[in-house]
Amino acid sequence: MIETTVNSSEKKRKYRISVFLRQESDFEVFLTQLKKFEAVILETGNIFETKFAYPVAKQNSAYLVHLVFEVYPEQIQNIQKELFLNQNILRFLITVLPGLYKVKVENQTENKVFDEFVMPEEKPKETEIEKLLNEEIDKN
Repeated sequence: MIETTVNSSEKKRKYRISVFLRQESDFEVFLTQLKKFEAVILETGNIFETKFAYPVAKQNSAYLVHLVFEVYPEQIQNIQKELFLNQNILRFLITVLPGLYKVKVENQTENKVFDEFVMPEEKPKETEIEKLLNEEIDKN
């Protein structure tokens, strides 16, 4: 039996999952599986049919969907086990979202505001000279 609840002091992390489903109707079952592990769905992409370059599990096409969700890190392995057992999921890939944050983006032409997830600006690496100078300043 797969453990579905966690008593964790660790903070939930954000993940992205891309899933190939046999049928469009399998999406609701997939969501139920994620929620069983206390996953919170943050963003859902459109479901669309795509054709494979080669057969996957004897299928020439599947329904592809991308999700952003939040869950405790120790639940990821349990989610993977559960999804592997689901024969209606042909393939999936889970990736960690590093420090994404949501911003509002205005579309001037359509007069709409959208939510968009963006990466924080990376801090430039300190050069060796700057590092030595900063160490000297700290001493004084």
